Amino acid sequence: MYRVEKKAKHPTVGVYEQAQGGYIVQAYYGKDNIGRIVRKSKRFNNKEDADAYAEKLREKQEQGNADVLGMTFEEFTLYALNNGFKNVEDRTKDGYKYASAAVRRVFGKKRMREITGEELADVFDNLRSQYVDVSLKKVFNSVRAIFKEAERVGEIEKNPFDKLKCPKSRRPDKAEREAYTEEEIKTIIKAARDYPNPILLPFLLVLDSTGMRPSEARGLEWEDLDVEKRTIRVKQSIIQRFGKIENLDRTTIYWEEVGRTKSKAGVRTLKLSKEAVEALKGWREYLQTCSNIRKKSRFIFNGKDGEPIKKEALKSLIRRFVGKYEELQGMGFLLYRFRHTYCTRLKLKGMPIDAVKILMGDSSDSVINKVYTHITNDDALRMLEKGNL
Repeated sequence: MYRVEKKAKHPTVGVYEQAQGGYIVQAYYGKDNIGRIVRKSKRFNNKEDADAYAEKLREKQEQGNADVLGMTFEEFTLYALNNGFKNVEDRTKDGYKYASAAVRRVFGKKRMREITGEELADVFDNLRSQYVDVSLKKVFNSVRAIFKEAERVGEIEKNPFDKLKCPKSRRPDKAEREAYTEEEIKTIIKAARDYPNPILLPFLLVLDSTGMRPSEARGLEWEDLDVEKRTIRVKQSIIQRFGKIENLDRTTIYWEEVGRTKSKAGVRTLKLSKEAVEALKGWREYLQTCSNIRKKSRFIFNGKDGEPIKKEALKSLIRRFVGKYEELQGMGFLLYRFRHTYCTRLKLKGMPIDAVKILMGDSSDSVINKVYTHITNDDALRMLEKGNL
């Protein structure tokens, strides 16, 4: 590896178009320890990527860092989250930030180009005891995405993830991946009927009878509800938008807005239970006693401002709800488990996978088969008795 002994007084970065097509970014840094001129070049297929890379080099040179191709893992992660990852949603980038924390603790101050595949393999082998499979894969895929971005912009020449595979966790799955039992559902709904906040019962019954994502439920509008047919139309979701990431260890400023469903498959019509419809009718009657803003709001589950109930407000409501009833504590109560439960019910009924995908709003078979279905031994025996197996 070269070492810059004499930095250039005016380091330069240039973008040059090649006669045979493509662009070259060339950076001049000065002279090395034996007097040779130090240059670094990187070829790109299009001018947009070349200009972005050149700008990154200029920014680092302005900071007085001659070795601009040697960003640490922490530095590059922050840079990439704010300037890279084309066509990646904000919430995914924020997920990369949190998921990469475990690796930052090990490699945070180490230069990207010095991190080897063997070192990464050792880190993920150690993480097998700390994370369940789903979480371990999130960390692995997030860090892999960061290295792929580093390769794309020329921060590293070879990606150490090229020959790596995510290892299997040594920990059993958490409750968040399990379906509720029917007895647990009854316990939850009974407690919700008793709970003083009237938004909770209809919200939980909608999740229980449709399996929709909590963010989809928050985006529901009254015009999506057909009481006579007992159906509800999912056409949008509440999404998060994030500001600039200033610090990898602090919560990023974000705001919520109505947006698209997770994928095109997310737009669908679902059947509600009779209980859910009655609860929604009761909720609408309650809203007629509230302020004009809430009365006239187009959103079913609206807050005091008439906008969809905020994620943090919902989390706070759930914490108080679980804390009030001893029978809910230790159950591993999570809103997303209603989705897992719904999918498991569909599978137990023998519904074809293509139909399950439509109702779940998922486009992938693997998501259904690997994540959402939790058929127990007792479930299998009941299916056998009914002739479904």
